[in-house]
Amino acid sequence: MKKIIFILLLLPALNAFASGVDVRGNWIYVDGEKYFVKAIGYAGYRQGEVPAPYAHGRNRELLEEDIKLIREAGFNTIRTWDARSKEELDLYAKYGLMVMFGFWFDQDKLLGGEEELADIINQIKEETERVKDCPNILMYLVIANEPKLTLVRDKDRHQLLESYRKIRDAVKSVDPSRPLALTYWNPIIFLDNSLWDVLCVNTYYHSPVTNNFSMGYRCYNEYLAKFVSNGKPFINTEFGIILGPKIYGGAKYLKYTYGGNDEQAQAEGVIELYDDLISSGAHGVSVLHFLDQWWVVGNPEIQDKHPEEWLGIAALTPESEGCRAETRPAYYALKEYNQALLISPRDMDIAGKIIPVEVFVTENISRVKAECCGRVSELKKTGKYWFSGSFDTSGMRDEVVTVNVTAYGEKEYHRKAVVWIKKSGLPEIPLKISIHTDKKTVKPGNKITLTVKVADELDKPVADKDVNISLFYPLNWMERIWTKKTDKKGTVTIEIDTPTQKGWINLAAGTEFSKNCFKKRVGDITTVFME
Repeated sequence: MKKIIFILLLLPALNAFASGVDVRGNWIYVDGEKYFVKAIGYAGYRQGEVPAPYAHGRNRELLEEDIKLIREAGFNTIRTWDARSKEELDLYAKYGLMVMFGFWFDQDKLLGGEEELADIINQIKEETERVKDCPNILMYLVIANEPKLTLVRDKDRHQLLESYRKIRDAVKSVDPSRPLALTYWNPIIFLDNSLWDVLCVNTYYHSPVTNNFSMGYRCYNEYLAKFVSNGKPFINTEFGIILGPKIYGGAKYLKYTYGGNDEQAQAEGVIELYDDLISSGAHGVSVLHFLDQWWVVGNPEIQDKHPEEWLGIAALTPESEGCRAETRPAYYALKEYNQALLISPRDMDIAGKIIPVEVFVTENISRVKAECCGRVSELKKTGKYWFSGSFDTSGMRDEVVTVNVTAYGEKEYHRKAVVWIKKSGLPEIPLKISIHTDKKTVKPGNKITLTVKVADELDKPVADKDVNISLFYPLNWMERIWTKKTDKKGTVTIEIDTPTQKGWINLAAGTEFSKNCFKKRVGDITTVFME
C-alpha cells in the first residue's frame, strides 16, 4: 500500500513537463535547466509480437507496468527506434519520461532517386506532425539504427549527406523547436555531423578493436566528446552487456564479450561502462534494452540463441504470469546508480585552483555533500535535479586526491572520483599520442605507412612506451591489432597492406599514463579510404 501511495503522490510533479527543449553549447536544456539524458531503449514487444507502425496492438496493462519499472529505476528518458503512438507518448508523460523519438524507414531508398527519397520525407513529416504537440518529445532521431555501411561505400558520400540535409529540413519545417540528430556508430564517425543539433553515437565495449583494444572504451568516447561533437551535446545512444550464448569467440583481453556474460557480469559491466561514459564527458546515455528483444533474429515466437536477443535488463519468459517483465540484477544496479550521477569532477580529471563538484540526482535525493582532503562541502541545490559546489585547492598539495560524494535519499548513495591537483603545471595529461598515415586515399590493396608518435606535455618524445594499435575494416568487420614500443624518437612505424575492396579503414592507437592511482588512456584515430 505504501508503494502505491508514493507513486500516486509523485505523478503530478513528474507530469509537469517543459514548455521547451533547446540546445545551449554542449548541453540540452529542458525547461531552462541542464538535462542529463538517462535513457533506456524500449520497444515492449512480447513473444509473437512483431514491430508494427506506431507499435499498435500491445497489451496496455503490461506496457504501463514496464514504464513504471523504468521510472522507478531512475531513468528520465525513453529511446525508441521507430514511431510511437500519441497515446503511448502520453503514457510516458504520465510517468515523467521524455522521449528520444526515432524514425524507421528503408535506408536503401536514401539514394534510390527523388521519388523514393520523397516517400521517406513524407513519412517522416507525417510522423512529426502527429507527435509534435506532445510536450515530452526531447529530440528526434532521423536514423535510429545506424546508417548502412554500404551506402557510405557504394555511393557518393556527398549525395548521402544531401539526402540527410533534405530530411533534416523537412523535420525542422514541421517542428523547429526540438533538437534533431542522426544515430552514428563506430565505423562512420568520420561522416560529417554538422547537420545535427546533437551528436548521438552507439558504442559497445565488445567491438570493434578501435574502442576495446587500442583506445579503450572511455578514451574512445572521450575522443567523440572532444573532437567529433564540435561543441554539441554528445549522447551515447546504445551501450550494454550482452547475456545469452556466445556464438563468436572473444579475444582474451576482453572483459565482456559478444554474448556469454552472466547476469552478475551484466550488472557490474553496465555500471562500469555508464561510469566510463560520464567520465568521457558524455551529456547523456541510453542503456540497451529494458526487455530482451525476441523478434530480432529468427523466430519471433521464441528467444533464439543469438546475442542480439539477450540485451535486456529485464527478461520475458513464457512461464511468467501474463508474460510480465522479470527484472535482472542489472536493473537494480542501474536503479541505485541513477539516483546520483557525479558529473563533475570526472574520474581521472586534472584540476587547477578549483575542483568543481556537480551532481545530477532524482527527485528522491534531498541532500548532497562532498569531501576532499578532510574538507567537507555541503552542496547547494541549484536546480530541480542538480546539486553544485566546489573545493578551493589553495593549501592543498599538487597530488592525486579522491573526491567523495554522498547523496541522501531513502539511503545513502556514495560516488567518488580520482583527481590530480596540478596548480603549478599544465592542466592536461602529460602524455600525448597522434596517429598519421602517408596517404588518406589509396587504391584497394595498396600499402600505406602508419606512424604513431608519443610525446609529453612539452612535446618531448617518449621512448620505450607500449602502444596498442588497431586496424578496423567495417565492411566485413576485419580487425587487426599490434602492440609495439616507441623508439628513441617516440615513434612506431608500421607498413600496412590495405583491403582489396573499396571502402575505408579506421586506424587507432592508444597508450596509458599512470601516476599513483591516477591512470588514464590517451588515444587517436584516423581514417583511410580505398577508392
